[in-house]
Amino acid sequence: MSVSMVVLIAFLAVAISETGDIKQAWKFYESDCRHDNTKNMNTLLHLLINALSAVILASSNFFMQVLNAPSRREVDAVHARGKWLDIGIPSWRNAFYLSRFKLAAWISLCLTSIPIHKLFNSSVFQMTSRFGDFGLYVASESFLKGEPYIFPGASLYIKDDWDFVDLKTERTSAARSNLSTTAAKVSEWERLDAIQCQNMYRPGLCTGLRDYHDVVLVVDGPGWTRDDLWNLSMIADRLWEPVVPRYDLNSLLMQDQCNMSGNTWNGVSECGVSRSCRQFRRRDGEMRISEPEIP
Repeated sequence: MSVSMVVLIAFLAVAISETGDIKQAWKFYESDCRHDNTKNMNTLLHLLINALSAVILASSNFFMQVLNAPSRREVDAVHARGKWLDIGIPSWRNAFYLSRFKLAAWISLCLTSIPIHKLFNSSVFQMTSRFGDFGLYVASESFLKGEPYIFPGASLYIKDDWDFVDLKTERTSAARSNLSTTAAKVSEWERLDAIQCQNMYRPGLCTGLRDYHDVVLVVDGPGWTRDDLWNLSMIADRLWEPVVPRYDLNSLLMQDQCNMSGNTWNGVSECGVSRSCRQFRRRDGEMRISEPEIP
């Protein structure tokens, strides 16, 4: 019992020193969600916790029986009053005929040992991170090999006029920064088959992203030029030429920052992605490209 108390106090002291607050949960282990390391650690810790709580419970039960067992003097005193006590078994009757110290200690052990399994198991818990936002890119195979790309892609897709202003001024935006990070590390990413990708990123899924975050849809071909996709007016061509040159090969077709969100409508829970991302993932497998807007 004393050994268990020392262990528990030691864990409490370490947790407080790490978090600085007795009310704050202590995160003492983390790993990649794609592996089962955290799950295995959680299982192992709960096995150890249950083993420790079983030892404490057995110890508490032993000392409760010791406290509940009357001495020869206590038996004689009860007999003198015409009463009787139980011998050799746990007894509620005995508890109220013994000394106040034994009664207080017996009740204390009883109250602390009964809920111990439940409290101990809830002291350690596993948490998984879920992402609702992700970058969605459509690119050629050459994009994965480090071939040059031109932001925002050959599709000229932008969300609003401010995006175009950022392009003209070459101001760094969050979308451009995310794309740069993606392009630098995309060769290290894991390739998913089409069905696995659709199941993970489908619009109606509200569980969030755990194993992966950003996604690149790879299309056959060396890339695209603006001239291949668009027949712009003279004004539009002059506006877009400094941003996406007409004849330069672009390994990037489209890019967007998407967001999964859940809503409740008339008591029914629904899940969806931002409207601009839905055009990338139509159920019929086709992709729509709208005429670029001219600010």
